[in-house]
Amino acid sequence: MKRLFVLLAVCAVVSFTSCSKEKDCACTTTEPLTGLETTTTITIEEGKCSDLDTNVAGLTTTCVRE
Repeated sequence: MKRLFVLLAVCAVVSFTSCSKEKDCACTTTEPLTGLETTTTITIEEGKCSDLDTNVAGLTTTCVRE
């Protein structure tokens, strides 16, 4: 019976620590003419940081997990 309680306690601790699925992504935007780079941090809950990558009108944004 003690083993069952210990197992339940361990499962409860693991489930509480794995609830947060938030990821911090460092996104760097590069302006092609000047080479100016701007870095911002975005927090997402689902998906991958690379899902945020874009290329619009020459502005390239690349995101990686921090």
